[in-house]
Amino acid sequence: MKEFKSELSQTLTAITEQNQKALQLINTTLDSKVEAVTKKIDENNTANRESLATGLKDFILEQRNKFSELKEEQKELTNKTIEQLEKISGKVEEKLTALNEQAKNDNNAMRDALATAFKGFGETFNKNVESFNNILRFKVDKVSKAFLPSRENSSTYRSDTLLASMSFNNSAPFGLLAKAMDPLICSCRIKS
Repeated sequence: MKEFKSELSQTLTAITEQNQKALQLINTTLDSKVEAVTKKIDENNTANRESLATGLKDFILEQRNKFSELKEEQKELTNKTIEQLEKISGKVEEKLTALNEQAKNDNNAMRDALATAFKGFGETFNKNVESFNNILRFKVDKVSKAFLPSRENSSTYRSDTLLASMSFNNSAPFGLLAKAMDPLICSCRIKS
């Protein structure tokens, strides 16, 4: 029994030593594996951070480039819009200038037409007044020969009475004719 105990004790000691060695080996393996996994995780995290930083830098650079392109396009569109507005304003100015010229020409033509019309009216009016004066002179001569005695004093008196009976008011229609007739009547007085 002692032998059995000692054998059992040795077996237990051997098993315990083997277990301890196995545990140490497992611990060592676990330590190395955990360390490897941790190292790999750190490497992956570093790689991920680097790729993320690179990706963000690339994204930022790409966005800057796109914004630069958009700014250039906007500048080009603004310049095109300005050019088109300048063209439109130039056309509007041309049309306004043409309209002003046309209005000036129309006004000049109307002025000329009015001047011609007034000139024609004046000439016609003068002819009509002259014709009326001739008729009036003829009738005054006829009346003065028929009704006035041959004496000079009574002829003068009758012409003055005829002249005084006419209204010399410029607003009355016959006032102007009476003024126009004044030299005719005076000439009739002198004739008789």
